[in-house]
Amino acid sequence: MNIVFLFLLVFGFSHCAVDYDQYDDEDLALSIPKDAVGVPKEFRRRVLKEMAIRQKPNDIPKNRCYCNYDESICGKNMTCVKMDGAACYHAVEEKYNKHEKRMETQHKWGCATLERGSGASHLTCNSWRAAHHSPKSIGCCYEGNFCNKDLVPPPYVHHHKEKVLQEEDNSYNETNSSFNNVINGIEMFFIIIAVGMIAFGVVWWAYRRRSRSAKEKPVSLSTESSYWDEKRAMMEDSGSGSGQAALLQRTVRQDLTIIQTIGQGRYGEVRKALYRGSYVAVKTFYTTDEDSWKNERDVYQTNMINHENILQFVAADIWSEEDSMTKMLLITDYHELGSLSDYLCREETLTTEEALRLIHSCLCGIEHLHASVQGTGSFRKPEIAHRDIKSKNIIVKRPNVCCIADLGLALR
Repeated sequence: MNIVFLFLLVFGFSHCAVDYDQYDDEDLALSIPKDAVGVPKEFRRRVLKEMAIRQKPNDIPKNRCYCNYDESICGKNMTCVKMDGAACYHAVEEKYNKHEKRMETQHKWGCATLERGSGASHLTCNSWRAAHHSPKSIGCCYEGNFCNKDLVPPPYVHHHKEKVLQEEDNSYNETNSSFNNVINGIEMFFIIIAVGMIAFGVVWWAYRRRSRSAKEKPVSLSTESSYWDEKRAMMEDSGSGSGQAALLQRTVRQDLTIIQTIGQGRYGEVRKALYRGSYVAVKTFYTTDEDSWKNERDVYQTNMINHENILQFVAADIWSEEDSMTKMLLITDYHELGSLSDYLCREETLTTEEALRLIHSCLCGIEHLHASVQGTGSFRKPEIAHRDIKSKNIIVKRPNVCCIADLGLALR
């Protein structure tokens, strides 16, 4: 009896070994971590080895697909190998190029995954039926042998080509256009306000100046010429102590605080000074150049000579220093950049635009000197010739803007 039982046991085990499927333990192996404790090492190695063999695709013609991914996926021959039962695919997607303002079609070829349970790639190959944010489609074939290379994917569904992304881009452009229109409207509003304020300021300044001129005009003088003749006579007083001119003119020098000497020429020297809270340029004439001082002072006091491109005159004075030397002073606005000659000698090179702007401002000043301007009533500006135009006699007020100076040789 024992012999019969032993025979049946041995026969049963041998029969089971013959019918044993080497892949029956796949599910078991999937649940066994590689570092699991208590699992026989040889059993674990055998199962994992068998799984690796089963998961490795067979590199045969019917499993080869055309592929255009990088070499890590496709290799150097643009080929990928799919699993038995899996599909080759050709996927397309529409991308809107905002720079080119047109749709571009992107193509991808490759191997689909083998879906567990279906033994095929149904989910991947039917994804084109679902709605997507951008137009997409995918076509599949199972024959292998590069069947996907000439495969045409199904048409897009739920999308009209280019419609969605172009509408989004148009909406974006309309939003930007509306925003820009609002900004432009605000800028225009402030520009109108600024222009209105400037115009009001100019009118108010002209009114005040005219009122002040009417008050200052002597009642005893009937004409403008006699008024200016008397004023010039007062300023030409030598400073001997007699008359009203010496008292009035010497108060100008008392308000001057000399800071430093900034230039020197044939007529004398130019100093930077502080006059009633503002920086000024004080041009000092030697006694031998009294005629030049008188002429420049008179030209600066000509009616309607004020101009953006003419150096602004402030005052004139005759002053006796402690050494009893009489000096004649001509006070004008001070500009930090100095003469055009000094400005051009800097290390920085002028751009063409800056040079043209400097030339244009100089021409505007010269044109104003040359022009005859008729004012209200008997006020008139005569034509004036400078007669000594050069870069040393042109002052740079600020970048791109010059003004004409040194009117000692000018004639009306």
